[in-house]
Amino acid sequence: MLIFKPDDNTGCVFYNYPGEPTHLPEGIYLPANFHAFGMLTRLRPLAITRKMQIKELKIYTQHFSKQVAFYSNTIGLNLMERSENQAVFGIGESKLKIVRSDKFRPYHFAINIPCNKEIEALKWLKERVEILKDGIHEIQDFVSWNAKAIYFYDKDNNIVEFIARKNLKNTTDEEFDVNSLLEISEIGIPVNDIESTFTALHTISNLQKYDGGFERFCAIGDENGLFICINKQLKDWFPTGDKAHSSAFEIKFRENGTDYELVFVNGEIKPAANIGYNSLVQPPT
Repeated sequence: MLIFKPDDNTGCVFYNYPGEPTHLPEGIYLPANFHAFGMLTRLRPLAITRKMQIKELKIYTQHFSKQVAFYSNTIGLNLMERSENQAVFGIGESKLKIVRSDKFRPYHFAINIPCNKEIEALKWLKERVEILKDGIHEIQDFVSWNAKAIYFYDKDNNIVEFIARKNLKNTTDEEFDVNSLLEISEIGIPVNDIESTFTALHTISNLQKYDGGFERFCAIGDENGLFICINKQLKDWFPTGDKAHSSAFEIKFRENGTDYELVFVNGEIKPAANIGYNSLVQPPT
């Protein structure tokens, strides 16, 4: 019999009783004749590749100068690059690229924060922005995801989310500040057909469904990186009820050690190489 438990955020610990086959997750196997010499044995932690990591998200803006000032001054992100029409910010392990465009529609994206810092994050944000509430609630409790989230607008009225995912077990004793922003962990994809979007993502990169279904809402990926796919005919953005648009974006991410570059344009997700990576035209809705 195999006993499996997480060791920490970087690896796993596996135990095996002698004389029984060992089948490890993620397609990793030890020989069926593996024995522990008459006792329960602790194996060395195995280096399990983190499944999903959003490396860069490229979105468009109609208020370029205001957005640059907001993210660099108000939020305090590191401005890594800037030209006349685009800027790149560091967000933990991710990059956010914003590009000037007259044909802009708002987005929703999320940023992971340490799993024990939502209260400090709320205080920190309230010194800088107005919090988007659901009724009277400033911190949203997603019980089924074991997560708590806070929402606010940037200067384009993009709905930005800070989310503390308890399952990640990435607690810290450090005081919350801009360095507590760990990574971009979600991008919204409003579409007319969720199932075909899931099929495309799964075919391209073998991403799996995290939660939801094919009618109204489907989260695709894992807690480090999710495509939040909604049926824009049936659902708007939480918590404001803002209309969800099929806003074009480009994304670079890593899944199970393989790098991918995708574009979302005209309501469809495709490999960047199939469309001309630098020739996106923002759709009208």
